[in-house]
Amino acid sequence: MLTLTCDIAFKEWAVICEALSRGQQTIILRKGGIHEGQSGFRVAHRHFWLFPTYLHQEEDRDKLIPEAWPSLQATLQVRPADDHIPLNLLAEVTDVLELQDEQLLPRLAGRHWWSPRTVTERFHY
Repeated sequence: MLTLTCDIAFKEWAVICEALSRGQQTIILRKGGIHEGQSGFRVAHRHFWLFPTYLHQEEDRDKLIPEAWPSLQATLQVRPADDHIPLNLLAEVTDVLELQDEQLLPRLAGRHWWSPRTVTERFHY
């Protein structure tokens, strides 16, 4: 059950946050990392704010599919001041799936804005 307060946020590119808010992206692809520990990635919170970040987006636009580039430009044009980060998108985790077969990655196309190369890189991270 969703409570009226939430103090957890998930940092993601601002253009991806916008795509999620408009239903143009319906999944979040999570790569593993050094902080995950031996047991791997686990979802600790089922509800969280989307924390839009603007770092690297402009110079790394090739990490997105070309159809996302106009939205990227629009998102960068309305970037808030550095001392103001709006948290206005609350996300809910409904399912968690771990892919272990790289052959299944193309099935995710159309559900996210990442380029095929970026998805493959994240799979092997």
